[in-house]
Amino acid sequence: MLKLFKYACLISLLLIVGCTNDIGHDDDAIAAVVRGEEITIGDLRFLYPDEKVLEMIEGTVKVELVTQEAKRLDLDISDQTKNRVEQFGFLPPGDVETPWANDVRQFAEAQAEKLDMDPDAYYEQYVEITSEQSAYMTAYIEGKLDISNIDVDNSDAFNEKANQLLDDLMKQYEDEIDIRIKQSKD
Repeated sequence: MLKLFKYACLISLLLIVGCTNDIGHDDDAIAAVVRGEEITIGDLRFLYPDEKVLEMIEGTVKVELVTQEAKRLDLDISDQTKNRVEQFGFLPPGDVETPWANDVRQFAEAQAEKLDMDPDAYYEQYVEITSEQSAYMTAYIEGKLDISNIDVDNSDAFNEKANQLLDDLMKQYEDEIDIRIKQSKD
């Protein structure tokens, strides 16, 4: 279980690299609507560097859909979220010189500057949001997959089953998902 959570955290951290650019859309622009819930460009800009925003729309739609389903199933994630926020909800101090700490500080500082926020306040809010998303994703996948039959040490096999589950959920609700802003093909 802890291994799955660490893997989800690693994926989240891989998404936070980069700096800011103008993406050509107003923050109030609706990027997608998922079963009545809007995802705006501003929502995406909060979570991702500007150059990643458009490519993250579909993934964010999946996260929103899973969150809605997990809430509908009344899955309790409060302890998971609280523990992660307590553990990771603060910027690493400047005297901690590890690649991870430096990447986190660089990301938080760039995002905070872009959003005209204090880096510590930004990062605390970022961790709260992503912790909740990660907890809902984990709870939903674990609740839907019989993980007793999955070799959790074989992350490829687990990821394949989890991705299929998410793809099936997207297909199930495709009529209630409207992705309004698409990433342009270069």
